[in-house]
Amino acid sequence: MPENKPNNLLRFIVTFFFFYLIITMGLKAVFPEKFSDERKTPEAVTINMDSSKITIGRDFSVNIVNTTSTGIVLPDLCPEPPVVIERKVGDKLYQIDLTEPVVECVSVTNIEPDEKTNIDLSPWKYSAFTETGNYRISLEIPEEGNEKLVNNLTNRVIETEVKVKNPGVFVSIFRTFISKPLLNGMILIASLVPNHSLGWSIILLTIIVKLLLFFPSQHALESQKKLQILQPKLDEIKKKYAGNQQKITEETMAIWKREKINPLQSCLPTLLQLPILIGLFFIIRDSGSLDLARHLLYPPFLSLDWTFDTNFLGILDLNMIPFKSVDSWIPPRPLGGLAKGLFLPVLIAIAQFIQMKMSFAKKAAEKGNKKSEKKTLEDHLSMQNMMMYMLPTMLIFISGSLPAAVSIYWAASTSFAIGQQYYVNKAPRSRA
Repeated sequence: MPENKPNNLLRFIVTFFFFYLIITMGLKAVFPEKFSDERKTPEAVTINMDSSKITIGRDFSVNIVNTTSTGIVLPDLCPEPPVVIERKVGDKLYQIDLTEPVVECVSVTNIEPDEKTNIDLSPWKYSAFTETGNYRISLEIPEEGNEKLVNNLTNRVIETEVKVKNPGVFVSIFRTFISKPLLNGMILIASLVPNHSLGWSIILLTIIVKLLLFFPSQHALESQKKLQILQPKLDEIKKKYAGNQQKITEETMAIWKREKINPLQSCLPTLLQLPILIGLFFIIRDSGSLDLARHLLYPPFLSLDWTFDTNFLGILDLNMIPFKSVDSWIPPRPLGGLAKGLFLPVLIAIAQFIQMKMSFAKKAAEKGNKKSEKKTLEDHLSMQNMMMYMLPTMLIFISGSLPAAVSIYWAASTSFAIGQQYYVNKAPRSRA
């Protein structure tokens, strides 16, 4: 008996908000500096970091939050940062002698009223935080140019503390077996392609990784296909033995045994691939400057005489981010540039839709045996349909808020997955 349409509508709304919350929480966890809500202290100047603990080698930054009605004028201290970094040893503080920044120093000379300014300290990470321990990061607001503000502040020096730690076991293993091989592999590919193109390096590296993972992922897709073919029989068992969960389980296990299906086979290979795909995502996202990834480079690549060409095909800047933030979605450039930036996110959404359409496809024989009929609200609100339309739509905004280099990876990966899914769908079917 069909379910009530109001129930389906309610399920659609609940599912939509569930995915919205999961994706929003995920973005805030992975990119806190971009997506977390800033709780400002009224009429104050504060300094804080996104985390009170950092791992040696990782990029780091501090936020200067000015919630007063007066702007802050800072001196240009480049090539040194505008803040002071000190290491705590017992009760004493020792100022760190910083070397030249590994990338160009960006001057911070003005902080507007009611504004948060992010100061990236990554250019000095290889001289600032080389040892574990507790550190203090402070900013002294000079009197010159800030007379009105200084008179209203109780303390001209604002500070925050951070604990520096060695990479844990998981991070060390991840760097050794995933991040380092992938990054250095991409550098090797870039050294061989014309103009050291970052775009082609990403595409080729993605294809190589996908080929290495081909057999486990193929095994997972074939297992999913078998389960999909057997789904009508499983549904019949549920109807026949409704209310008798033990009998349903016994009959289901009997079918799985007869068809030689292990449900874990469809998810285990995917779980094994996840660390590699996550590592690939992050090294591509952070590949804009190899100078900030020295801790991941193999010795032959520590002194390269070239840099990545980030202009893909002469039309796309791989460092470009089409949207400023997930909250406002305000285009940072004229409509012509926005259209160019949106090309990849829209392409990714279309490719994802095609892949999901193929993976959710029903057997051709099933379709042939049914009379054509109009789609009901129940059809439109099924879980598969919701996923098929909601996820690609969300991907436009997610990929649009990340560097275009990530979108290149995403597009290449999804295109490969479409070809692999096509191969699985066209393969001879198991008996149902």
